[in-house]
Amino acid sequence: MVDEFTPEHWLKRAKSNYILGSTYNVDNLPEEIFLEDLCFEFQQCAEKSIKAVLVYNGVEFPWTHNINELLNSVLDNTTIEIPAEVKKATQLTKYAVRSRYPHWNIITKEEFIKAQNIAETVYNWAKQIIEMKS
Repeated sequence: MVDEFTPEHWLKRAKSNYILGSTYNVDNLPEEIFLEDLCFEFQQCAEKSIKAVLVYNGVEFPWTHNINELLNSVLDNTTIEIPAEVKKATQLTKYAVRSRYPHWNIITKEEFIKAQNIAETVYNWAKQIIEMKS
């Protein structure tokens, strides 16, 4: 049985979201696939990566999709420093809710790539913290 509340499991879930978001070639995207839906996966990657750090540090995290709130929880409850590149993840919060519905602004290829890069940065940051202390 898998313990779903370990930081390692949270990181696996984050990696899964990253892979799902990265599945398609952005230059040859099927018309049935929306970049905003793929960006949701990157938001989820960042969110779950941060939650992995909180779980690792024994912090009960807020059940929220708000990246800023989660990063503040890291700052308020741990001694971990958050690099500027990781703080950019707050830009992904908009993909958690609003972008999943019709009538949202169309996401550009550049915005997609930026979201992908931010998600990867946050994942690698969280993974490094958890592996370093293990």
